[in-house]
Order: sequence, then structure tokens, then C-alpha cells
Amino acid sequence: MPIEWINGFLGGLLISIAGVVLLLGNGRILDASRIPGSQVES
Repeated sequence: MPIEWINGFLGGLLISIAGVVLLLGNGRILDASRIPGSQVES
């Protein structure tokens, strides 16, 4: 049984998870930085 496809699958899975975490983290950082800015403007 070849293990190469398992390594490829795990690698793709890790990359996908990292991408989702980055997107969620960036979204939260943007939301957090947007809140003080809107309070300063108003």
C-alpha cells in the first residue's frame, strides 16, 4: 500500500487548515482595527 498519497492528502489538509486559520485571523484583526477607527470618526 503506497503511503505517498497519504502524505499528499495530509499536506493538502494542513495547507487548507492553515489557509482557513489565516483568513479567520485576518478577518478578526481587521474587525478589531475597524472598531476603534469608527469610534474615533464618530
